[in-house]
Amino acid sequence: MSLGLLFPIPFILFIMNCGLDVEDPSPPPPPQWVQKSLPDEWPERGIDANEFRGIFLEWEPNLKEEVGAYFIYRAQYYELNDSIGTFIMLAHLITESYSKTEYVDQQAMPTVGYYYKIKAVNTSGTSSDFSESIFYCNLRSIRTDTLYPNGRGILLPSDRSLSWYYSTSIDMENYCVTVMTEKDSLIVRELFQPHNYVGSLESWQFPDHILLEANKIYKWRIDIGGNYIEGRETSGAESSWARFLYWE
Repeated sequence: MSLGLLFPIPFILFIMNCGLDVEDPSPPPPPQWVQKSLPDEWPERGIDANEFRGIFLEWEPNLKEEVGAYFIYRAQYYELNDSIGTFIMLAHLITESYSKTEYVDQQAMPTVGYYYKIKAVNTSGTSSDFSESIFYCNLRSIRTDTLYPNGRGILLPSDRSLSWYYSTSIDMENYCVTVMTEKDSLIVRELFQPHNYVGSLESWQFPDHILLEANKIYKWRIDIGGNYIEGRETSGAESSWARFLYWE
């Protein structure tokens, strides 16, 4: 009796399937968070306060395997008990419609600390292990109406100073001023300590060696940083961008 009679169809299907590509069941590597930048570095990288009062998250793209989706989880930190709550899924990002490897947690509350972790799912539907968890806490940001000068037609004062008011007593360590052209070219980014940690009128002056172009509009903001680990902030806030006109 021939083999064709003993194994009429299933045997033929088995032989044919041996040469086909089968979906890889192995999991992708866990995502890696982008290293948080140092306070005076520009552009900023990694976890950070967002100027719209959210928390910015950034992770490295997976160059070895096609990722179909990312799942971001968040857990609240309870300072009084020194404990972490349950991780709950914050976002499900399908890469077909969301190609970025970054996300802003707009639900983050000020002065509340959060831990984040993320996992990837490949196009075969296999999940990676979780990434390491990272921590950040948004502080209360500086109110836009206290920034001076702030307006496209408002001149930089003759003493070349920027000023603002911060009225909340918080666990902060320093300020960071950033000044840019309207076309996003960096002029200066400088870290400095506040005059009063309880809250007061603060100011910063352009050093003499920084030259500004006459009849040009510049933008500036003030960041707040605190709770540094290995020189990198784990809590902070960013003001909105203010503008001024420089005229000689």
